Amino acid sequence: ASVTVGGIADDANIEGITVINGRVSIDGKDVPPNVTRYKSPKTGKVYLIERKGGSVSVSEAGGVK
Repeated sequence: ASVTVGGIADDANIEGITVINGRVSIDGKDVPPNVTRYKSPKTGKVYLIERKGGSVSVSEAGGVK
């Protein structure tokens, strides 16, 4: 057995937004720091990502189907 602090297991089934230490993951996939709009291949949802200094804001784009 092992313990990992601040990480997510590679085989974890994740849906949604995860922000750890300024790193953004959506549905378990890391999003590069320069990306401001991301469409999840898993769910098809579109997310808007805004980074200011050390803060990160992620919201789901409305009206996209």
